[in-house]
Amino acid sequence: MGRTSLEVNQQPGGMFSIEDMSRSTGNRFYVDSNTGVDGAGYGRSPDKPFDSLAYALSSGVCTADKGDIIYVMPGHVETVTAAAGIACNIAGVSIIGLGTGASRPKIQFGSSTAATLSITASSVLIENLVFESDIASLARCINVQSGGDRAVIRGCLFQDGSGTRSADITVNHANADYCKIQRCEFIAADSGSVPDCCVDIAAAVDGCEVSDCWMTGDFNTAAIKSGSIHLNCRILRNVIEQKESAEHAIEFTAAATGIIGWNVIGVVGVAAGGAADTIDIGSCRAIENYVADGDADTSGKLTPPVT
Repeated sequence: MGRTSLEVNQQPGGMFSIEDMSRSTGNRFYVDSNTGVDGAGYGRSPDKPFDSLAYALSSGVCTADKGDIIYVMPGHVETVTAAAGIACNIAGVSIIGLGTGASRPKIQFGSSTAATLSITASSVLIENLVFESDIASLARCINVQSGGDRAVIRGCLFQDGSGTRSADITVNHANADYCKIQRCEFIAADSGSVPDCCVDIAAAVDGCEVSDCWMTGDFNTAAIKSGSIHLNCRILRNVIEQKESAEHAIEFTAAATGIIGWNVIGVVGVAAGGAADTIDIGSCRAIENYVADGDADTSGKLTPPVT
C-alpha cells in the first residue's frame, strides 16, 4: 500500500482516530457547549468534547508550536464576561469553527464592556466563528496584544446581538506584527453612530493585512482606522458601506505606510473634500480604489483621483 497523509492515532482512553497529517501533525481537540464537559477525559473526541473554548485553551492540553487544532462544533455558544475571558496564549494553535450560516459556533460578549477574546501568543489562527455583543458599547471583541504577532482571523462574522460594540478587532501592541484579517464580515447598525470602527490598528505594527472583508454600518470614525504610525500595511479588496454621513471609510495617520488597493466603497456622504476624502491614505500608496458617493444610482469614482 502506498503512503498517504492519513494516519491512525490512538487517543487517551483507547479511542482510535484517522487524521489527515497534511493539515497538521498536532493533536486535535473538540469543543461543544451542547454535550461537552470541562474536565479530564474529555476534549479528544467529538463524542466527548470540552464544554468551552476557554477551558480547552487553559487546561494545559495544547502544546505550543506543534500545530494543535481546536475544533469548535456547530451550534456551540460561549459567553465571555471579562477581559481575556478567552485567552489565546498558546503559540501556533488553530481554532476552527465547524458549520455554516446560523449553525456556526458563536462567541457572545456580556456583563462587562471590557470582555474580550485576547491573543497574546504568536501564529494563532481563528476561523469561521461568529462574534456577537450582548452589552451596550462593548469596547472590542478581539484584542491582539503583545506577543500576538502573525495572528490570522479568517472567515469570521462580527455582529450585534442584544447589544452594540465600539470595535471588532483591535491590533493593540507594537509587538503584534504581521497580523492578517481575511474574508471576515462586519455588520453594524445602519444609524446612530454606534460603532467606532471594525478594525482599529491601534499600535505601530508592521505588515498588518485586512483583505477581502465586507464591512457595513454607521461607523463613527471609519470602518478601518488607525491613529498610529503603522508600516507596510495591506488593505486589499474590501467592500465597505459607510452609512455615517461625512465620515471616512478608511482613515490613517499621516505617516502610515503600505498599500491600499482595489477596495470598493459606498458612502451616504463624504468629508469636506468630496470622494477623495473618503479614504485618508496617510503615506500609503493607493491603487484603484473606487467610491460611490450617494445613496443610490451613482457610479464609483477613482479615489484618490489621478493627478
